[in-house]
Amino acid sequence: MSKLNNILRKFATQVVEKARGQLLTTRRIRGKNVIRTASGTLGKSLDFKLRNTKKGTTIDFFARPPADEYARFIHAGVNGTQESVGSPYSFKSKSVNTEAIYNWLKVKKIRLYRVFVNSNGQKVAKFVPLTEANYRATAFVMGRSIARKGIYPVEFFTEAVEMVSSTFDFKEMNEAVAQKYMTILNNGNNDRTST
Repeated sequence: MSKLNNILRKFATQVVEKARGQLLTTRRIRGKNVIRTASGTLGKSLDFKLRNTKKGTTIDFFARPPADEYARFIHAGVNGTQESVGSPYSFKSKSVNTEAIYNWLKVKKIRLYRVFVNSNGQKVAKFVPLTEANYRATAFVMGRSIARKGIYPVEFFTEAVEMVSSTFDFKEMNEAVAQKYMTILNNGNNDRTST
């Protein structure tokens, strides 16, 4: 493995670590505090791959299955049926996969409540038992809401690249690129002088 590839691997490893951290960051989205991970599966699935081509070396950042599709939707967001978040993806149906929401509710141990109107006409929130039926009903309501409003994007990989780029020492990388370029030039010159 070349010196340049070692440096790129170091850079990419730091980006993946920062991206995992970005998924755990609490953000204010639509007036609510949100963390974009529950079980940690998405963070664990993040990875990178170095690809050597004729034009140079490319770093591909991605999520391994089964979280790959979910990662794309979280990173780019998904437009709702009634609201746009500026994403290339859009919900087409009136609800989303309620099984995934049901599992998320149980993993996060979300306390469920219902809003009632009391005898004075005021809206009052009351906690309800954490039963299977209540979890299913909440997942159904949330599924419809998500389909209408969409999923706001959290560009965790983009943010991670920017964070690492702001602190990464590129001097060693520049030297490795220059050394590789000089080697190619020298090889080319040697070929020309030998003919």
